[in-house]
Amino acid sequence: MEKEISKRLFLLVLILIVALIILNSFNNFDNKNKLVSRTVVSDLRAPSVTITSPDNFYTTNNPSLQVSGTASDNVNVKEVRVWVNNEAWEIAPGTTSWNKVLNLINGENVVYAQAFDTSDNPSPVSSITIIYGNLDQFAQPRNLYLPRGPPLPPS
Repeated sequence: MEKEISKRLFLLVLILIVALIILNSFNNFDNKNKLVSRTVVSDLRAPSVTITSPDNFYTTNNPSLQVSGTASDNVNVKEVRVWVNNEAWEIAPGTTSWNKVLNLINGENVVYAQAFDTSDNPSPVSSITIIYGNLDQFAQPRNLYLPRGPPLPPS
């Protein structure tokens, strides 16, 4: 009879241990699957970019010229890209205040700038024309070539 009680007591303790393990696993399951409240800021506003120097239709005899400008955004400006003369878009040093040294070709050089914020929203493109070379050749009236604009920058 004593062995019978020991066996029953052992089974009862074993059943209780298994039940506690099962209950504990359900508690852990509930804790792992509880929703965590997070605030997600959705930035839909595009940044802005301005070329501040040089002025539009600036003329120069120097084959390289520094272009500078500013950019702003409601959250944060990630980068400013600059494009000139069918070259690839290049990232300009700086964000809210930026500058880029450009190599010019003889004649008209159309410079484009575009800012991107940390949500990759693009700004409208800002542009200026820089005239480089023998300035006498530009004194004659002529038809100006108006480019369609730069290619879209890579996303």
